[in-house]
Amino acid sequence: MLRNYLKIAFRHLAKNKSYTFINTLGLGVGLAACIIIGLWVNYELSYDDYHQNSDQIYRVLNGDVAAIPPTLAPALKSDYPDLAENVVRYWPVKSPSDIIYEDKQFAERNITFTDPEIFDVFTHPLVMGDKKTALSSSHRIVISESMAEKYFGAENPLGKTMNMWGQDLEVSGIFEDVPLNSHHRFDFLVPIDLLQTFMGNMMQNWTWSGFYTYIKLPEKVEPAQVETAIASIFDKYSEEDFPAPQLQPLNDIYFEPAEKDIASTGNFSYVIILATIAIVVLVVACINFMNLSTAYSTMRKKEVGMRKTLGAQRNQLIGQFLGEAILLSLMGLSVALILVEVSLPFFSNFTGSPLTMPYEHSWVTILGFAGFALFVGTFSGSYPAFFLSRFKPMSALKQSDRTASSGGGLRKGLVVFQFAISIFLIVAALTVYSQINFMQEKDLGFNEEKVIITGAENYQNMKAELEKMPEVQQVSAAQGVPGQRFPFYPIQTNEMAPDSLPTMRTLRVNPGFIETLGMKMAMGRSFEEQIPTDATQAFVINQAAANYLGWDDPVGKEISWYNFSEDGSSFEVAKQGEVIGVVDDFNYASLHNPVEPLIMHVSQDINMAIVRLNAGSDQQTLAKIRETWNSVTPGSYFWYYFLDDELDRQYGAEQKLGQVFGGLTLLALFIACLGLLGLTTYSTQQRTKEIGIRKVMGAGVKQILVLLNTEVLKMIGIALIIAIPIAWYAMNQWLTEFAYRIEIGFGIFIFAGASALVIALLTVSWQSIKAAVANPIDSLRSE
Repeated sequence: MLRNYLKIAFRHLAKNKSYTFINTLGLGVGLAACIIIGLWVNYELSYDDYHQNSDQIYRVLNGDVAAIPPTLAPALKSDYPDLAENVVRYWPVKSPSDIIYEDKQFAERNITFTDPEIFDVFTHPLVMGDKKTALSSSHRIVISESMAEKYFGAENPLGKTMNMWGQDLEVSGIFEDVPLNSHHRFDFLVPIDLLQTFMGNMMQNWTWSGFYTYIKLPEKVEPAQVETAIASIFDKYSEEDFPAPQLQPLNDIYFEPAEKDIASTGNFSYVIILATIAIVVLVVACINFMNLSTAYSTMRKKEVGMRKTLGAQRNQLIGQFLGEAILLSLMGLSVALILVEVSLPFFSNFTGSPLTMPYEHSWVTILGFAGFALFVGTFSGSYPAFFLSRFKPMSALKQSDRTASSGGGLRKGLVVFQFAISIFLIVAALTVYSQINFMQEKDLGFNEEKVIITGAENYQNMKAELEKMPEVQQVSAAQGVPGQRFPFYPIQTNEMAPDSLPTMRTLRVNPGFIETLGMKMAMGRSFEEQIPTDATQAFVINQAAANYLGWDDPVGKEISWYNFSEDGSSFEVAKQGEVIGVVDDFNYASLHNPVEPLIMHVSQDINMAIVRLNAGSDQQTLAKIRETWNSVTPGSYFWYYFLDDELDRQYGAEQKLGQVFGGLTLLALFIACLGLLGLTTYSTQQRTKEIGIRKVMGAGVKQILVLLNTEVLKMIGIALIIAIPIAWYAMNQWLTEFAYRIEIGFGIFIFAGASALVIALLTVSWQSIKAAVANPIDSLRSE
């Protein structure tokens, strides 16, 4: 019997080639989209899962701040050894640092100071060296496999000496490259004890929050116990009023960023959005199957009637038709796997995620895909199977068209649903694109074009040489640049209570910083080199700071700015002076966030040079700057980036979301149009005689086209009415993530509806025109 069912299935599919092609291609595209997005979602959810016992690893948060004092870890191990046997600190180097080995020298970014316990807490296998002794001495360094190849090639790196910050460090271990799905990646590990050489008493400071502390909890120890212990340590050793500590699970870090986080993080809402859309695209493909199967059912009513007359039971017919659906699904899966293999490298390169098909788990993968195809086939074929099997033998064997109209309302409803989804996706893609474009085009309060950021070694000499170049317009320097979150420091004004020390984001600059970046002064003036007191007793604040402090006329107001004391044990007044100017608010952080109060003052403690080029400058100018750098700072590696490129990268997640949205929207439209094409083909076949009679009675081609396309217009109109309020609400919810956002205009909905309508009409026009221009004699002889 099974063999007989298979024969019937293959004969039916071979006879109805267009039906088979549309269903196979539609299911294949839907399955491919679902598989690719599923692989990406699985990868995003796998962050930090590669660590053994990752569910026992936690990060300490100071309230909602990730960075905490360096003193907590030693105190925790000393006072509560049973709770915190394995504690490790990270101190990532934020600016590029020169690493030197013989004649090789590079400016490296992925350098992290850490404790020897790192290999007990995290899973970073050493391919060379002993994890117990790798970081046991302050003058050792452990590097990744890729860095070992970069610096040493085929040589054995162990025992070799690398130089960093003027310190000779012995290579004592090589670790496997940190996977990309890690919230913190590094290529160099340096013992945290070496920081004592540079930081001195700062390493015993309870107010310097610059370290990231992780704890691997022993079994049966609850996070709440450790949180209580940490709170008691802060009360015991520090006079500061710290927020309640929290332990954040390692696996939550990527999707739940904290203030002053260690690295870029993901957005869980985007994972949900794309996963939902992928499922929706697959549902659209399944709807096509249901629609076409029920529409073409009239072609099989005699078969159903005959089989029932010969004794076939309804459950046998249901089994046969479900089997055909599953067979089609397996054919679609074959198409999907081909599409996945072709497109996955492009998608991986686009997202930056190393996505691969899990063929190493061959049987699990095969069973998984087979189960997936079985589910899709059963889901898609369930209604058609029950619909076909319910025909009564007598009505099925009659040449009645009653069954032809059966399910017509459902089919139209499903088409409306498909196009409502498509219109929603068009609106969503346009909204995401418009918001990204708005963020990239918005006036940030400064001019980011033609600005190069580079190192500030030997800055004054470098500046003097660069200013001689006609291609360079202006040069300045600072300890940070737009695109970064500047650190908080305490301040005090005459209006505040003596013990009140609110914090404010602070930026240390050189004179000319405001002019180099093209900022505008709201009142007062900026820093000038010719006025000596500007370097010692002057501040410039932004408008947000003036509002925060309640000053209508801030110029001349006095401020005390605090920094760490010389021994690093507390804060003390480091600079007293007055406000000489107020700069217009500029977006120094992402447009996701509102502009925060900012105070700027002149300092020689800088690490970034800011070079504005004249219009028309090109790569030759960069070559000349590199030559100047090499002559002024010999032995130091030249690095640079363009400020506008770096600012654009802040919105990389949104850009990728928009492009993936666009791709999935096109896929949904393509699948919906495939189904519409199939239904139109079926509909015109069913109305062949009607069209012939109308033409004989004098109807023209235009009238026939209106007759055939009116139904499509109605369905698109209903889909538009359904999609508009849902899309408006959903996209306004998404836009709440941005402090600066667009307003969704009605033009987006008009464009989305018009696009769907034009695409639908173009899809059905070929069949409609073909039917309209056909010879009526041929039409009347169609049976």
